[in-house]
Amino acid sequence: MRDALRALGLFLGIIVLSLGCAKDKYNMRPESKELYTDVPNESRYNDPDKAGYRKPLAPGKEEKAAIGRPTAGNGNPGGF
Repeated sequence: MRDALRALGLFLGIIVLSLGCAKDKYNMRPESKELYTDVPNESRYNDPDKAGYRKPLAPGKEEKAAIGRPTAGNGNPGGF
C-alpha cells in the first residue's frame, strides 16, 4: 500500500511541477525579433578609400631552375 501511495505522490508531483513550469507568468523571456537595418547612404560606406589596402601582388616568376632538381631526403613521399 505504501508503494502505491509513493508512486501516486511521485506521479502527481511530476504533473504539478510540469504544469507549474510551463507558464511564463512574469514574462521573463520576452520574444524579440532581430531587426535588420540598411547601411546609411554615406560616402564612407559607398566609396571607401583605397589607401588602407595592399597593392595587388605582381604575377610570380616561373622558376625553371627548380625543374629537375633532386628533392630533399631519401625521396619517400611524406618526408619520412
